[in-house]
Amino acid sequence: MQPSLSLGTILPGRYHLIDLLEQGTYLAEDQTRFNELYLLQEFRLRHPGAYSLEVIRGVFQQEAAILYELQHPQIPRFRGIISYADRLFVVQEYVEGVTCGDWLKERLTQHQVFSEAEVLQLFWHVLPVLLHIHSRGIIHGNLSPASILIRQRDGVPMLTHFGLIQEIATDLELYYPGPKKHLSKLGYAPKEQLQSDKVYRNSDLYALAATAVVLLTGQEPQTLYNPRRQLWYWEPWATVSPGLAQILNRMLSAKPQNRYGSAGKVIRALQALLAQPAYIPPTAALALAPQHNNPPPVVADSPVVEPELELAAELEPQLNLEAELEPAPKPQPAAALEPERVEPESDITWMGSALAVAALGLTLLVLGLLAGTAWRSLRQMQQARQDSSSSAAVIQAAAQPRTAKAAAAASTTPKSENGIHAALRDRRRRLNISYDLFVDLVDTVFYSEHSELDNRRLSGDSDDRALRREWNATAEKLLNKLEPLSEESRNRLGRYSQQDYDQWVMELERQHLSRPTFAQLVDAKFYRLFPEQQERYLDPNTFGQVWYAIAAETFQAIQAGTAFSPLQLGPKNPSQTLTATLKPGEGKVYVANLSQGQTIRVALQSPNQGTRLSIYSPERRSAAAQALINDTPKTSWSGTLPRPGYYEIVILSNSPDIVRYQLNLTLQSQTPTTPNEPSFDG
Repeated sequence: MQPSLSLGTILPGRYHLIDLLEQGTYLAEDQTRFNELYLLQEFRLRHPGAYSLEVIRGVFQQEAAILYELQHPQIPRFRGIISYADRLFVVQEYVEGVTCGDWLKERLTQHQVFSEAEVLQLFWHVLPVLLHIHSRGIIHGNLSPASILIRQRDGVPMLTHFGLIQEIATDLELYYPGPKKHLSKLGYAPKEQLQSDKVYRNSDLYALAATAVVLLTGQEPQTLYNPRRQLWYWEPWATVSPGLAQILNRMLSAKPQNRYGSAGKVIRALQALLAQPAYIPPTAALALAPQHNNPPPVVADSPVVEPELELAAELEPQLNLEAELEPAPKPQPAAALEPERVEPESDITWMGSALAVAALGLTLLVLGLLAGTAWRSLRQMQQARQDSSSSAAVIQAAAQPRTAKAAAAASTTPKSENGIHAALRDRRRRLNISYDLFVDLVDTVFYSEHSELDNRRLSGDSDDRALRREWNATAEKLLNKLEPLSEESRNRLGRYSQQDYDQWVMELERQHLSRPTFAQLVDAKFYRLFPEQQERYLDPNTFGQVWYAIAAETFQAIQAGTAFSPLQLGPKNPSQTLTATLKPGEGKVYVANLSQGQTIRVALQSPNQGTRLSIYSPERRSAAAQALINDTPKTSWSGTLPRPGYYEIVILSNSPDIVRYQLNLTLQSQTPTTPNEPSFDG
């Protein structure tokens, strides 16, 4: 067996080996980049001399090129493949920290394992990263405690040791000479991956859940998994709530079709779980790494930058010392979609403009208060941090074509498009919508429908003319949907935050209107406008801002009495008949303070089943979101109230037109020995 390389060796005149972290893995300084630290993972030839090392390196580099696209703060950057002395080295950014596997071993020596709160926090950090890579058609394929590194400086989990690297190495008859702990498919990968190499997005979800149960129990997968029955028996080893156990067991389903279909769906399931105060984790359990004054940030979906489009080093935004995250510049969708000039309000050309990147902060203590519907990831508060001097340099550089080819492409944009671009620009300005936010919103819709483009910028030549036309049409449709928002709401787009939402909720709770019900009203209007976002992650920097704006207007409607009304039902006033009108997507909530044992009948009349009805008991405020009926087209309900408190009756529009409804409420006091069974009509 070949020995390890001597420390002090300099590979291809660049990487100076300074430490052997383990057999096959070196720490090196890049002498061409101010001695930045990099991790070099070694691969050796199984059959030396059978193939040219340079040919193998070229194939490896080509097959692994997709890893260049993973420009995410929670993924170590992939720098390439180099060859030296009959060996190949995968070069990646070095991140100091400890893997979850090593941390678990340390805890087991003290007879401790990971707590439920820590696993929930880990999920909340890792799931957005899986969303990021899955949206680009990449499967991690090697998730395990050994491939999740907790970054030392801030406690943020990093995803390492992507399965693609090992797959390419195996195909090229290369092997890693170090410990096999990083090649840990066995026990963590689902059956379809082990037996047929078929992988899906939820194959990573299976591996993440397997990682979680190992951290919760301290047992190896071989102890917890019955291969004959294809079932995991882990719950007797763990102290975990039924809600989280249910989520983990679904992620661990043997059949892919029985698992959650995406990381976004797991996020929503966790939000529904965390909306219950009983699941608020203790503050002391929130840190996954050395304590800091600020909790570790959650990093959400980051933009992709094609390697050849990376900003020059001198133009890259400076690191924010508070966030300690390196932002990645974001490519824009189209070339020369606006005149090539710098506007006073930073309306630079759409070609090459570099947008500010947000650092998102979130902890489970905050998450424990989530409403659990389209509130989605909006707890991840937007904290846009931007160095003004570096941004100015970026803007100045982006105002000029970077290459002669780019300038030629800009000059070939048909004149007819310039009028469309000018009209879009003028309309956006008239509506006073942030340029950066607007482009991000259009990009989100456009590239979600064109995943084959892989987020590449559109050129100004004839080949992309149809795509540019579609981008412009998407922009116009988006303006049509944003225009009905109030001027104040549009002006604040891009500046809403978690604190705004919390303030509205606190005020509404004084009126006995619960947080989940408020979110339900916002959902109804938001998804009426943007149904394509129903199964997608709401980035708090893009469509999350629109959700906030609708929440602001919903709050104002509640305060004005058009979306909320308290009811006075009692012996002196046992029945009420109420009428109102709703616009498409709108809703209204009625709240009544009722007694246990009372029998109530609710009858709703609307044309062509134009409404949906929900009735929530007081538990909606304090624990599980219990519903007597939940978002149903049924027109009536009657039953005995199980406990005293404030009940919410929610009516949502289900019609494309303005709908007028009539609500009839009848209350009868009685105290039966056992509650009557509810009945439904309609």
